Amino acid sequence: MARDKLKLASRVRSQVAHRPGMEFLVVMLALFAGILRFFHLASKSFWLDEGGTAHRVAMPLVPLIASALNMYLYFVVVHGWQLVAGASEFMLRFPSAIFATAAVPLIYALGVELGVPNAGLMGALFVTVNATCIQYAQTARSYALLVLLVLLSSLLFLRSIRRASFGNCAAYVITGVSGVYTHLFAIFTPVSQLPSLFIFRPERRLPSD
Repeated sequence: MARDKLKLASRVRSQVAHRPGMEFLVVMLALFAGILRFFHLASKSFWLDEGGTAHRVAMPLVPLIASALNMYLYFVVVHGWQLVAGASEFMLRFPSAIFATAAVPLIYALGVELGVPNAGLMGALFVTVNATCIQYAQTARSYALLVLLVLLSSLLFLRSIRRASFGNCAAYVITGVSGVYTHLFAIFTPVSQLPSLFIFRPERRLPSD
């Protein structure tokens, strides 16, 4: 019974790949999510934690890394970004808005990988209009990047189970480590993912496409 369900999920993924209508909806959701996240992006001044971000990313790179106890990767990314784009409210929040927008199609892709594209589409819709997600997307902190990396890690985890190639496994490890360097709470991602290996045992792995 379980094997039949997994085969059905694989067929669903194959069918979704040939449904441009579904993909069009995801693109429209991503565009709408971007509008919501960039709308009034610089309407408020930095609050306390964002002020800490502005202070840290303005430091030279080596002292920046030495002084950061958390969010190393985020600070390094925004440090490079502000050297090019400047350190205004809009520009320092810009990366978070981009990361949060990119999370929308990733949620859909995760649903497709699980064999439930409709659930992935609904998840993308909910994230698009969720007020908390929009708030974090307009904050110069690491939370939007954290969500993006957790979603990508989950997607690569599933693909590594289905197709245990070196590329998939290496990408999963790199993404997981990047998540931890983005926010320490990301350590809970592999802790929650790895027990599922006891569910998807080798003889029950999803068949490769």
